[in-house]
Amino acid sequence: MVITFAVIEKYTGSVSYFEVILKPLTQSDCHMGKLGSYAVVIAGVLIVVSCSGSKRIKDITGEVLSIENGKDGYTASIKTEESAVYKALVSRPNLGADGNYGSMEVGNTVTVKGNVWEMEGVKQLTVREIVKVSPSLSSITGTVRSIENGTDGYTALLKTEKGETYKALFSIPNMGMNGNYRRVEVGEKVVLLGEIWNMGDEKNILVRILE
Repeated sequence: MVITFAVIEKYTGSVSYFEVILKPLTQSDCHMGKLGSYAVVIAGVLIVVSCSGSKRIKDITGEVLSIENGKDGYTASIKTEESAVYKALVSRPNLGADGNYGSMEVGNTVTVKGNVWEMEGVKQLTVREIVKVSPSLSSITGTVRSIENGTDGYTALLKTEKGETYKALFSIPNMGMNGNYRRVEVGEKVVLLGEIWNMGDEKNILVRILE
């Protein structure tokens, strides 16, 4: 007798087939304990089936929509270019020593690698490695009012057309090779791309690109 097991993979939807060939049991087989052997064979198949349902390793890239802090880390909702939304579970125990544990922020574009699975129709990803985090860049346009020199660059006081004042931090480490690092001049109108944050009533921008 041939028993065929059809297994639908929970996480991928793929179908696998397992066949077990069983001979008909005789009365003497039952007395000799072969029934128990058949039970072991079937149990072994079920174990294989269970192992086949392990979660896939996958890379995803997308925008961080929200972050919810937890006990050992945080959960980030990531929306891919295909409009799929994943709940990405980030924790030090899951990432390990080489997982590049770091904080994401809403608006960041990130690439993460991990085990993909699904729970109640929601896509989940247990993050094993944070491959890349790209900051969310904002753009401001304004006129340079003053410049203050620093150790690795300088800080320019910028006033926008809306009358807002920003402290713009320029440095080679933050702008990199392609950030067009140079010294701006007082009275010059510039367009900056970077990360904006407030410190009290003071607006700041960490310049990444000088257009």
